[in-house]
Amino acid sequence: MITSAEQWSRFDRLAWTDTSAAARQEQRLAPSDRARADARLALRRDAPNALALLAALPAKEQADPAMRMLRCVPEGGAAPRAGRRARRWCRRRP
Repeated sequence: MITSAEQWSRFDRLAWTDTSAAARQEQRLAPSDRARADARLALRRDAPNALALLAALPAKEQADPAMRMLRCVPEGGAAPRAGRRARRWCRRRP
């Protein structure tokens, strides 16, 4: 049997390389990990509701290094996020 930690590890790897596969993997995550996965994929895809999903997470999960990086750099890493709210999030400390 695959553990919830192993399922998260797989999601984590896929979230960086293949967001479609990560979204499919999200269905296999423990219910307690799904909100974090939703926020992570929304940030990765630069979804309009990404910052709201992130704000709904506990502070410890918001401070995750992957979340902090994705807050400021959208998928592809081409340029920092634009907009006043995004800039405020990027400057925020955990």
